[in-house]
Amino acid sequence: MNLKVYNKLIETAKANTVITYSQLNTECGLKLNFDMAKDRNIMGDILGEISHHEFKAGRPLLSALVIEKKVPFFPSHGFFKLAKELKYKPHETDISFWAKELTEIYKEWK
Repeated sequence: MNLKVYNKLIETAKANTVITYSQLNTECGLKLNFDMAKDRNIMGDILGEISHHEFKAGRPLLSALVIEKKVPFFPSHGFFKLAKELKYKPHETDISFWAKELTEIYKEWK
């Protein structure tokens, strides 16, 4: 697991805020180019590993804190796809799941 990214997400959670993929890339020194699918996949793999770790530990998915820098300022499709595999309830929408997950993250890491 990428501990720089993991620790940055915990720091972000404790601050009760979110972070963009670009900010996370820069602040963790990943040097990924999101114009390249390969690099977007690398970020997805890093965040997916963290999500699996948190899920197994019984905690909310920290990767919910990572959002697009363009409107509508949500996590990527990959986050919602993984979340559906791990945690979604049948009646939840992406927005309701994400809002609930953010609330649980902030509560967990306060």
